[in-house]
Amino acid sequence: PTIEETTEKAIASAIPTHNHPSALKAAQCVAVSIFLLRKGISKEELKKYIEDNFDYDLSISLDEMRKTSKFEISCDKTMPQALISFFEANSIEETAINAISLGADADTVAAIACSIDEAYYGIDKDLEEKILSYIPQEFIEKIKEVNSIYNEMVR
Repeated sequence: PTIEETTEKAIASAIPTHNHPSALKAAQCVAVSIFLLRKGISKEELKKYIEDNFDYDLSISLDEMRKTSKFEISCDKTMPQALISFFEANSIEETAINAISLGADADTVAAIACSIDEAYYGIDKDLEEKILSYIPQEFIEKIKEVNSIYNEMVR
């Protein structure tokens, strides 16, 4: 797939539940981030790409962000939190801790940040098995179905 195809799919997937311009931009940013990281782009290159193409301010540090962080429903607030949580981490565990440490909309921020992180660091098989042990079997079947569709798309 191309970046253009990736952004089209991101928009299509977001419209049913998040049909707002800032949410569609966020969905595109997440999808493009994953796409570029899987192509081998560095964190520094991705950060610049996001600032240039999605107009998110990623200049604030996680420590500074913690001082003013509060629950926000706006993607324009949660996306920088998620992105900086990823950029300042060295593993998926650190990314999750960073995201949760902000308080705010911790589950959403962590979900976004860790999905981007997985594209960069991958996921440890032991951790994956532990996570899957908490998920109902019917959800696991859907995850396998989505993974199968994804694998067909990238061939």
